[in-house]
Amino acid sequence: MKKLSIVCVLMFITVIFTSCDLLFGGKRKPIEENNEPVYKPDYAWQLQLDGKQLSSQAYTEGKYFYLLEFIAEVNNVGKRIQEKIRLVKIDMESGTYVWKSSKVFQDSSLNFSFSNIVKIGDRLYYMSPYGVVYCHSDLTGDLEAAVRIGMTEKEAIFNRFSNDIVTDGIDIYWGSRGNSDPIPTPFFKLDTSKIDYNIDEIQTILPESIYVREIYKECTYFTAPIIDRGFLYFITSNFDYTNGKCILVAIDLSTKNILWETMIERTYGLVRHSLYINEDSLYVLDYSLLKVNKNTGEIIFRYDEEEGPIFTKPLISPSKYTCGIQYHEGKFYYTTVASRDAHLQINIAKEHVYSLVCVNAEDFRLEWGFHPVGGTSSTFPIIANDRAYIVTHLDGLRVFDIKTGQLIGVDKTVLGWGDEVTFLYKNYYIFFNTDFDTNRAKLCAIRV
Repeated sequence: MKKLSIVCVLMFITVIFTSCDLLFGGKRKPIEENNEPVYKPDYAWQLQLDGKQLSSQAYTEGKYFYLLEFIAEVNNVGKRIQEKIRLVKIDMESGTYVWKSSKVFQDSSLNFSFSNIVKIGDRLYYMSPYGVVYCHSDLTGDLEAAVRIGMTEKEAIFNRFSNDIVTDGIDIYWGSRGNSDPIPTPFFKLDTSKIDYNIDEIQTILPESIYVREIYKECTYFTAPIIDRGFLYFITSNFDYTNGKCILVAIDLSTKNILWETMIERTYGLVRHSLYINEDSLYVLDYSLLKVNKNTGEIIFRYDEEEGPIFTKPLISPSKYTCGIQYHEGKFYYTTVASRDAHLQINIAKEHVYSLVCVNAEDFRLEWGFHPVGGTSSTFPIIANDRAYIVTHLDGLRVFDIKTGQLIGVDKTVLGWGDEVTFLYKNYYIFFNTDFDTNRAKLCAIRV
């Protein structure tokens, strides 16, 4: 069995268990594991959120927390009469709302797949799945502008983000999603200086293509881009190659010139948040793990998973849906693609299946791993005072010793979908605790 097949099997397993959890919602209970130590959080505050969570990840700056909420209004018999999206700002010191966007708007057909939030100056931006960029005042929350990124709705949807949007503090950048048509999908820039903040109507501004390939199959974006010191880094995927082929790209944003392009074989570019920069090294944590010179694109070191059909080493590839990778003192911490039953689906020993791993950033050597108990997760841990904190899916809030990987304790009263970004603010670990019956959550801060 080829590596691609193994990866597909693991991804299928992940989707199956995640889908079951979504289907049964509140019927699912935390997985009970005997003899696990109990962790008792020291809560600083808990805030019951008004709306449901979106797949759009939260954003923090200073002491403020920004989140898109899904608001469903119902009539007296419980039937939904209106569904809306709004942006909220929360004070992480006190756990209170600062504002809720004064213009709560309704998109043409609500969808949970909104982009992340970015900030430029005193304005906040995010994109809808219909190719409309919304801008709010950071001071008041007022909606100041709405920009369609296509002359028609169809063109705007084609041009919309595939994954995260990013900013250099001046403009907004993203890899476009495209559609099923055999047309190359560009990497776009939106010039925010063209936005008119004094009109109420949706305005149209066409984004500028800063990168595209003639062969459309070489131009698919699944991985979130990153910006570092004026340079943009991203990956394109190519599905013409069974064993995987990607192009890693660096662009100088001051000139829009390509700094370098590196062809990478035997990897797929499917992990949502696989890029990380530390000093002069660009790390790519995909189905192969790579350390790259960020200035030249030269591959310094790479680690490849076994191709099977027999696996003798642990699986350490990140989850495709991972929403981030944690770096701390020369080590990476992240969740993997493996579910608790992966050993039943492929030829691998159960002790080689981990859901959370710590790997050395120099040679990607496994330092330690945690065997999965319940459902899969795609979040990542937060490091504080030599401890790793992670809210898993059905496995509760789990706390580990980062040096040994030893489980310090578990709080099974905390539940999550396993795909939320969590944050460290001063000595507060901030996370969502979700009610699966309503899909509403409390935003919580515990002292760490």
